[in-house]
Amino acid sequence: MKSVQEVYQGLIEDMKNDRKELKQRIDDVESQYRELQQKCNEMEKDIRQNARVMDIMKPFLCGVKNCLNRKSITFDTNN
Repeated sequence: MKSVQEVYQGLIEDMKNDRKELKQRIDDVESQYRELQQKCNEMEKDIRQNARVMDIMKPFLCGVKNCLNRKSITFDTNN
């Protein structure tokens, strides 16, 4: 009976340890998710900014390499 109880106690300890490891893994995954979400938000902001710059550039784009109508423009990327 004592050996059965020891095995049972061992299983309980193993389950507790597994639960702790799973909680740590979940915390790690959630942390990685938050980091990736932040990076995605930053990239979306950059994409929106680049889209605004492209909208500004559209009237000045020309497919002809030596076009005389080309103009030098600057961009205010702080908008």
